[in-house]
Amino acid sequence: ITEEEADALLSKDLKECHRVLKKWVNECTEGQFIALMSFVFNFGEIKFAKSTLLRLHNSEQYEAAAEEFGRWVYATDPKTGKKVVSNGLVTRRREEKKQYLRGLV
Repeated sequence: ITEEEADALLSKDLKECHRVLKKWVNECTEGQFIALMSFVFNFGEIKFAKSTLLRLHNSEQYEAAAEEFGRWVYATDPKTGKKVVSNGLVTRRREEKKQYLRGLV
């Protein structure tokens, strides 16, 4: 695809993530917003809406919510079909957690 097409697809995806956050999240700081946008971009509305992360966030248990990022680090191994820890997701979730807590602790 062209760079313009890629930009259009990304813009559409980000608008959808923003819609999801407006629908499900009570309030959030800028750092929380950025981290939750990344999470929703990666997992989608259904998983986010059912997540303990969202429940804890909306009940203002922010430190407990931040700990939930570390639970979402599994990917399916294409060779075995089993869920395994993905180093890339470990890194991504660690950065989302830091972003989520920015300005809170």
